[in-house]
Amino acid sequence: MASPNPWFCAICLMAAFVFSGALQAAWLYSKAARRFGTPIDGGRLFRGQRTFGDNKTWRGFVVMVPATGFAFLLLGVLRRQEPSETLWPITLWQYGLLGCWSGLGFMVAELPNSFLKRQLKVAPGQTPTQPWARRLCFF
Repeated sequence: MASPNPWFCAICLMAAFVFSGALQAAWLYSKAARRFGTPIDGGRLFRGQRTFGDNKTWRGFVVMVPATGFAFLLLGVLRRQEPSETLWPITLWQYGLLGCWSGLGFMVAELPNSFLKRQLKVAPGQTPTQPWARRLCFF
């Protein structure tokens, strides 16, 4: 069995996240998404500052996790159509599950940055003014 092509895998991963990100963007502007606009931190404070802030809501999780699962499922279908071994040799349902876990990981990975910005008293949606803090938040 041939090894997966790393370049093709990387391109497919990027395409899957662009697809799910586009679905998320459309969802965030829908009326239905407003029902999930509750902040994840529930207004809780840490050291006198909001934990994550008003911009980190359940709306993103509601669509990003299944959308990424669906995008990965499409990758699994693509793999079945592709005669060569260019993607991972896993089953179709494993592609969907891997996508859901990847979408969840993507959403959870954004939370530490929001936490750091709230502790630095940076307003939601803004960047820090101090150069060292800007670099840290970019990282």
